[in-house]
Amino acid sequence: MIESYGSSVGQAIYSLISTSIEPLIEHIKSAFRIDPVHVRGYGKVCAIVLLSVLLYQLLIL
Repeated sequence: MIESYGSSVGQAIYSLISTSIEPLIEHIKSAFRIDPVHVRGYGKVCAIVLLSVLLYQLLIL
């Protein structure tokens, strides 16, 4: 994993992720005030994030 981030292809992929995915996640977190998440455990956090994304998509629709 570390070697792939160090390569030129890995750097190109990471630069795309940081300009497209991370701002979307920050927008969703700020819109639904889920930062910090007030539950513990991977399953519970996934459920909250998925519900937030669903609500966001419904608002967009």
